[in-house]
Amino acid sequence: MDMRPTLRNCSVAVLGIVAALCGPAAAQDYAKYRVLDAKVIKDMWTSAGQKAALLSPDGSRVLHLNGREFCLLAPAQIGPWAKIACAQSTPENRPGEAADMFWSPAGSQLLMPTYRNGLEAFRDTDIRLFDPTTFAVRNLTEDNFDDSFLGGKGPANLDVLGHWIDSDTVVFIRYAIPEGGFKQGVSTSLMTVGVGGGDPHLAFEFASKSRFRIWAMTASADGKQIAYSVADKDNADKAGIYLLKLGEATPKRVAAMSDTGQPSGLAFSADGKFLLLLGRTVDGLDAKVVDLASGEIMPVDRVQNVVGVAWSPSGSALAYITYDRTNADMPGGLFLAEAPGKPARLLIGGGFFPTVCCGQQPLTWASNDTMIIAQLGDKIGSVLFVKLGQ
Repeated sequence: MDMRPTLRNCSVAVLGIVAALCGPAAAQDYAKYRVLDAKVIKDMWTSAGQKAALLSPDGSRVLHLNGREFCLLAPAQIGPWAKIACAQSTPENRPGEAADMFWSPAGSQLLMPTYRNGLEAFRDTDIRLFDPTTFAVRNLTEDNFDDSFLGGKGPANLDVLGHWIDSDTVVFIRYAIPEGGFKQGVSTSLMTVGVGGGDPHLAFEFASKSRFRIWAMTASADGKQIAYSVADKDNADKAGIYLLKLGEATPKRVAAMSDTGQPSGLAFSADGKFLLLLGRTVDGLDAKVVDLASGEIMPVDRVQNVVGVAWSPSGSALAYITYDRTNADMPGGLFLAEAPGKPARLLIGGGFFPTVCCGQQPLTWASNDTMIIAQLGDKIGSVLFVKLGQ
């Protein structure tokens, strides 16, 4: 059952014991939004390597990773950022770089990341789930292969780029690597798997059998559409950003790679009208938005250096962080645009960064209109918990 349209807009009690029943929220007037409150969470190192802080979709909890330990925190229900539980990390549950460690829509578990190990280090990854209450990891697609794919190793399944369709189902890319290794050509499939277990199911078979072509993928909030990027230096007419409606056989290219570059992260707006493209640069992000109706491509900010971006929990407003290390007096801040292409307003100035390295996935703007951002400069090692509203 797809619970996302409901749970994105209602409050869930600590540990999910009691959930409030509610319907989808009315569209917000983000043009009037401002910072209602901002609280500092001290001694929370984030934004680098294995140090990260992940806000749950409803804003009720934060999972903090400091490389050696996990801590689950709650900001409201049981006190001011009280620790619910902490545990030492182990080789089995340590995520590494947590850029693509995503909470489920219901906030009950997280996907373990795959991008760094699978697509940068070319080591085997599986689709695994992290339980934030027990800190245990469960493997959904174990293939009994745990090694590097370099040197002609195989056969094995490289399962990467997992995203939630709903709280019960994960969609992901499977590269089937034959005996003799990936240089022999790999079959590429879009797969789904239920969190309760069982065999994965084929959702779509990509036509070409070649090297790794898909480096970014995401699912829409309603779980009905998939967006993915195809990198193909030898065929510019095929490279680009595609949309696929689950259950249909023909994807649609909505942008050419020559116009977008090769993003490492994609994200739909909550209303499904826009697609955010994020790629790393030397100092920040190449952050663009594609209007899926018109095909127009626009930068998140035409002037400032963007380091983090968040979609609003409803509609298509953009909050984003800018940072200029050369400007000590005004290094940047948190900005809000009521829609892509609209003028942005400064909400709060200062030196900020995402709480997860390194910006290729969006920040979380929770359904209770909160977000967390890491502080820099003389406040480094702390996080700002920001409450937005009218």
